[in-house]
Amino acid sequence: MNRRPLLIVLGFLMLAGGGAWWWLRPTPARQIRRQLDRLVAALEKTEPETPIQAGILATRITTYFAESFELIAGSPFEPIRTGAELSSQIARVRATVDRLHLRTDVSRIDVAPDGRSAVMDLHARADVRAHGESAGDEREFEVEWVREGGSWKIRRATVVSAIQRPLGI
Repeated sequence: MNRRPLLIVLGFLMLAGGGAWWWLRPTPARQIRRQLDRLVAALEKTEPETPIQAGILATRITTYFAESFELIAGSPFEPIRTGAELSSQIARVRATVDRLHLRTDVSRIDVAPDGRSAVMDLHARADVRAHGESAGDEREFEVEWVREGGSWKIRRATVVSAIQRPLGI
């Protein structure tokens, strides 16, 4: 029995598996991107919700932020520095809108050499439906991430520019 074809196939499968691992490995940049995707999914609103549901979601969203953080989203929002402020603001916005859809585009993620922090350039667009009217809002953010408690969390997010007139929510 000739084992040469079997060895070639096994070698090819090992190379393919190694290549797949290399391509799909959980690098810090990929982990950060996945964390951002989860945050965006949590922020979106597609159907009506009770005040209790909105409160639970708002509290859950604060878990994506570091223990000590700063969120400067620009007008009409005041800077936010505590989980309670963030949860309150999120609940207020969610109560005001009927639908909230977010799209994000990350142009850069620079991970620090020690792998414990990173900086991201983020373009975010919000499509909102409130009181029967639709509106949009686009902003550019610089987002600083920190590895805290085994996961990536936002330490600071600062609006760099508001591309469309902010919503008066």
